[in-house]
Amino acid sequence: MVYMVSTGNLPPSCKSTLSAQLSGQSTGLSVPADNVNFLRFAAQFRAVHRGAFFTEMRTTSVRRLLPEAWGFFCPVHTPDGAPCGLLNHLAEPVEVN
Repeated sequence: MVYMVSTGNLPPSCKSTLSAQLSGQSTGLSVPADNVNFLRFAAQFRAVHRGAFFTEMRTTSVRRLLPEAWGFFCPVHTPDGAPCGLLNHLAEPVEVN
C-alpha cells in the first residue's frame, strides 16, 4: 500500500490480481496533492476519478450523473474538457467512514 500511494503504480506482486479489477490500469493510481491554497488542497481529497479506462470510451453514458448518485456527487464540480464527468467530487454533506 505504501508503494502504491508513494509511486502511483501497483507493486509487481499485485499487478496480476489487481490490474484485472482496475480494468487493466496499473499506473496513475495516486496523485500528489497541490498546495496552491487550502481550499484546492482540501478539494483534492474529495475527488473521485473513474479511471483511465473510461477516458478512451467514445460514449457519453459514463460521463452522466445517474439519479442514484445525486446527493453523493456534486453535479457542478467537474472540470471542462476531456475529464468532464469522469473526475467528480463528493458533495459537501458526504462523509466517508
